[in-house]
Amino acid sequence: MLTGWEFLAQTPSPTAPPGCERAWFAAHLAFAVAAALVFAAAAASGWSYLRKFKHLRRKDPDAIAAGGPSLEALNRRVRRLVYAGLALLTGAIATGLVHAFQPGRAGWFHLWQTHPKMLASAVAWLVYGAAVCVARARKFRGRQAAVLSLVGLALMIVILLTSVLVPGR
Repeated sequence: MLTGWEFLAQTPSPTAPPGCERAWFAAHLAFAVAAALVFAAAAASGWSYLRKFKHLRRKDPDAIAAGGPSLEALNRRVRRLVYAGLALLTGAIATGLVHAFQPGRAGWFHLWQTHPKMLASAVAWLVYGAAVCVARARKFRGRQAAVLSLVGLALMIVILLTSVLVPGR
């Protein structure tokens, strides 16, 4: 499959209409920012789940009396946000690839295999994809979902930092 992508990257393509490259980049940026925001909301819900779980386990009367959403509601929120975030991250990766293969960027294929932002994006996509697959395969509840949402947020922060700090091509 990679050789097919490499072939497509080296095949001369017709010139893109004016503004096409900017449109793909704008779509990529919109998907990426939306995914980061959704994953941040999932991580916040996961953090709330872990805190509430800890307080309930210790039978802390102040935390129990404080109320707030139930563990089940927080768990459901984390799962829904992870599903939505994975879809948005997939859109960001897809539009980023289309943007990368615009005319005049044929040599970019070899760069993306070692670019830190692309590698971090692939790892984040795999982590969230694994979370979705595990959720489908068995009851993926509670602490595992909350911890994976926090790990995924850390990966999204790495992606955003490499976007800013590592010069692109």
